[in-house]
Amino acid sequence: MGLPYIARLEHYEPYIGTEAVERILLKAEKMSDRRIVHINSTYYGGGVAELLGSMTLLANLAGVQMGWRVIQGSPDFFSVTKKMHNALQGGEINLSWKKFRIYEHVVFENVLRNHLDHDIVVIHDPQPLPMIRHYHKKGPWIWVCHVDLSNPNR
Repeated sequence: MGLPYIARLEHYEPYIGTEAVERILLKAEKMSDRRIVHINSTYYGGGVAELLGSMTLLANLAGVQMGWRVIQGSPDFFSVTKKMHNALQGGEINLSWKKFRIYEHVVFENVLRNHLDHDIVVIHDPQPLPMIRHYHKKGPWIWVCHVDLSNPNR
């Protein structure tokens, strides 16, 4: 029994062309000395998990040191963050001190659980955003917002 099939960047050449593959590999080589980590809130379900699953494999196969962390949390934590998510999209929110403390506590647990000494940290969900306050940053922290913020609750 052989190894499972994993698509390599070169397999995309018939679709994107030799020049595009070479350009990507050249850019990957320039990033090969940097460690990058992506953080989101779920391993499955939704576009972010789909994106990160493929992207981290392709990046590592191209020579970029890229990891993926998923924060952990209690049902209460994810209930609070769902309300925050809905508020970002215009929904009403009543964030009590108790709910805020649940949120802060779980964020700090994830800080202790995840050692983020990477050169670049990319956050894909609002849930782990406050983690930035607890680290000495080696490089940029980037938030890639996948939430429609065109009509937030003000």
